[in-house]
Amino acid sequence: MAENETTACPRCGGAAVPVLYGLPGPEMFEAAERGEIVLGGCELGPERWWCGTCARYLPLPEEAAAERD
Repeated sequence: MAENETTACPRCGGAAVPVLYGLPGPEMFEAAERGEIVLGGCELGPERWWCGTCARYLPLPEEAAAERD
């Protein structure tokens, strides 16, 4: 997943940004400050997207879930 990737929120249609997990480096902190990503912490969670418009985490989109299986 690219750090600058976005998807449309199914709830409100706003732009949702990826939630990235793991130990962030300087670039990830800067991307988070710019609102391009959301830092999810060290342990992988079910949240894959964050919609800033409706302030909700979103699950993995169906097309991306199919790629993981």
